[in-house]
Amino acid sequence: KRRSDFKNVAVCNFYIGKSLLKLQQPDAAMENFRSVDSSFTVNNYLRPDLREAYELLISHHAKTGERDQELYYVRRLLKVDSVLMRDYKYLSGKIRKELDTRALLRFQETLEQEIEQRDYIDAALVGVFALTVAALIRRQLRIRRRYHAKYEEWQQAIAAPIPALAEPSTQRTADFDISMDIVTPALKRLAKMEKDRKFLAKDMDLSKLAKIMDVNMKYASRIILEYRKKGVIEYIRDLRIAYVVGMLKTDKNFRKYTDQALAAEAGFGSTQNFTRAFKTVMEMPPRFFIAQLLKTNENSSTCDLTSI
Repeated sequence: KRRSDFKNVAVCNFYIGKSLLKLQQPDAAMENFRSVDSSFTVNNYLRPDLREAYELLISHHAKTGERDQELYYVRRLLKVDSVLMRDYKYLSGKIRKELDTRALLRFQETLEQEIEQRDYIDAALVGVFALTVAALIRRQLRIRRRYHAKYEEWQQAIAAPIPALAEPSTQRTADFDISMDIVTPALKRLAKMEKDRKFLAKDMDLSKLAKIMDVNMKYASRIILEYRKKGVIEYIRDLRIAYVVGMLKTDKNFRKYTDQALAAEAGFGSTQNFTRAFKTVMEMPPRFFIAQLLKTNENSSTCDLTSI
């Protein structure tokens, strides 16, 4: 009785599957056809009319683009055909076949080639992705090592914060022909501007500097280049970054500022301009610099506690 039960179940699953296909329920139909295959696998039961279940499974997976499943059921159908030829040889010519053995073998070969090609492409893409990720990681490690080295350099030169403000030089370049009667008071006014931190004003530019120095813009630009060794834009930028670095070094609350807040505090027009300027001058991003400062302070605090 049990033996006939699984036979009936397999036959019922097949015809229920076909009915579900007519009702436009392909997923449910495929589950029934898979049950037919399970019966063949577990109980080795099959009869000629159930062969169509495999053709329908192959067709379904071909439509859905599931090449692995399609190939699986092609191979299963080849096995089914070999069993049917052995057990139902007298019916071999009458069995309805959409796919004969030769066609199945050609189809199997085509699918295997497609899947092999797909797997090769997938493996190549994975390889390229892995190499790209590895290259990015190596690049990030190199960048961080460079940042660490620059931070160490800054710590060693901490007695002369970057960028150090140049003292007025008594030596003049050959083509600098502005009278010292103009230069000397202009430099004093420039030094006072630096001391008063007027460079933090957002609208600080060459015209403002010229007014502060009480000279025309051409003279102001030439004097700054001669005695500060920088163009006006670079000069203002470096003063602002020097201010930020000094404040970060001495004021713990300043280290809690966002880049946007630091940019506003230092007179930069935007956060992007500030972070770019900081990275240019200090050769590391502000966030990295602040993180290292915090680590340095934590280590110092630990050393102080162990020495008590």
